[in-house]
Amino acid sequence: ALCDGRTLASYMTMPRQPIEDPVMWLDATVSESIVESDGRFDWRDISGNEHHATSSLRPQHDVARLVSPQQGVVVEAGTDRVLGPQNLKHEAVHFTANTSLVVDALITVKTVAMVVRHDRVFACMMLFGEAFESDFSIRVGDGDNGYRRAGTDVNDFHHGQSDKLWLNGSNTNKKWEGFPNTPVVVICVKRPGRADVMRPQLSSRFMNRGFRGQIGEVLVFDRELAREEVADLHEYLYSKWIKSDDDPPGPSGGLARSA
Repeated sequence: ALCDGRTLASYMTMPRQPIEDPVMWLDATVSESIVESDGRFDWRDISGNEHHATSSLRPQHDVARLVSPQQGVVVEAGTDRVLGPQNLKHEAVHFTANTSLVVDALITVKTVAMVVRHDRVFACMMLFGEAFESDFSIRVGDGDNGYRRAGTDVNDFHHGQSDKLWLNGSNTNKKWEGFPNTPVVVICVKRPGRADVMRPQLSSRFMNRGFRGQIGEVLVFDRELAREEVADLHEYLYSKWIKSDDDPPGPSGGLARSA
């Protein structure tokens, strides 16, 4: 809370919650939630729960920064077919190799939704997970071959439930149209057998596996979302951050609604 007892969220012009009661909600389009000062970067939680994501003060590490969108499209090699936009539609938080933002509390994490744009990919690149010396995370498990859906690595956030990772609406594909250079909405349900309470972080400094790219919005829930909620959340994030006028309407892939 601020010095007068009110939360940061109470002072903001808030966007409508796409799904009720996130335990953490970071949105780079809410300008008041981004605080940059004295070599420090804070991304303030707008859920009202005060679960802010904060950079390290250690000078040997880079600091995340806010970047403006650049126009452009990704075109299929050797053709004129447009695969998708090159960047997110709004200002986003940019992460480099030595950057991470750590949440300043222990919270219950079950479902995570993010909209991101990768600068590059490599095996086990970590987007969201347990802070500090941990490999457990939402990550690009197979590098150039995409996000891992099967295998024995229990440090994959969704290990053992391959259909509970959605990439731009698909819960079967390892890649998306224009991978890895077009933006993607990532929605992931944490596997059972791992403690739900954690101190999360965005990106990581663990073994130089941190995310390289932009993150526009992050929503964290303390429960597994129903399929209809996942579809609504995907549609909200995709329309807000990625969708162009040429895109077909409605959710895609594994999120197609039943009749």
